[in-house]
Amino acid sequence: MSDRIKGNVNNLLWGTALILLGLTALGVNLGYIESDVWGDLLELWPVLLIILGFNIIIKQTIFEGLAYLTPVLLILTFAYAIYSSMGDMPSPPYRGIIRSEDRWHRGEQDQQIYSYETEIGEAQELILVLDVAGVHLEVDSDEESSSVRVEVKSARWKPEITFEKEDGALRVVGNSSTFRLNFKRIKEEWMIKLPSQVKTIIEINGAVDSLKANLREINLTKLNVDGAVSTMDFWLPKPSKTNSEVVIAAAVTDLNIYVPSDAPLQVVTQATISTFDISQVELTKSNGVWRTINFDENTPHINISLESALSTVNIRSSD
Repeated sequence: MSDRIKGNVNNLLWGTALILLGLTALGVNLGYIESDVWGDLLELWPVLLIILGFNIIIKQTIFEGLAYLTPVLLILTFAYAIYSSMGDMPSPPYRGIIRSEDRWHRGEQDQQIYSYETEIGEAQELILVLDVAGVHLEVDSDEESSSVRVEVKSARWKPEITFEKEDGALRVVGNSSTFRLNFKRIKEEWMIKLPSQVKTIIEINGAVDSLKANLREINLTKLNVDGAVSTMDFWLPKPSKTNSEVVIAAAVTDLNIYVPSDAPLQVVTQATISTFDISQVELTKSNGVWRTINFDENTPHINISLESALSTVNIRSSD
């Protein structure tokens, strides 16, 4: 390939790249393309390297004419990133973005709110699994609703939320956008509303800035928290038909647990705790296990297992 043709190919490639960047930025500014596209492009940086490498190598072979395909590959990459930023189309009733819009601002960073919702349907059990990092998380119940609602306020890119029904259970999986390559450090805020009429299992993994969970009206069978949490406050229900198992395997700076005063309770401590305050509940210790007077292993009860390093633990009455 002559130097002139090589120069033409290079000019065509970089000219196409500049045009695509300009059109994408214009589309974002005018609202036709979601700002998430920049995150998707950053995730595709290996593809861009492959395209550049293809352009360099192919010009040194007998197939040098194929170098003119590199701008086409670049266009396809941008098209894929734009398509990915639009999110998955809803597949009712178990998956879908209900709305995504500019809502508020903090400093100079645009904040977006992403809302997801699905009906519990005929599912007999709800499994909520959250793999998050650097977020403020709040979980609450809605006695009048038969749906699961997830709302995320974020200056980053779109979180990943999926709803799957399997073996009579509705499985809700949420992943924050923190694990993507990004330069926005504003914390995400998650608000989750759960129905109260089905058995519920909650698993929270990752590093959480603050966790507030009002589970008093939820039919909770298990709550498992693993990772690291700065501040954790949660209110537990009085068990009626099944036990409520609570496992705290996360390193927590400030842990506050609120239980009904008449709920049978057992607390097993396998962790190093700096401050342990149970003055508001009547617990007696036997063989390293704390129990209320009305505790009976054969009747529904709350079982709390503390398995990680904890700074301050307060167990208080919610009445």
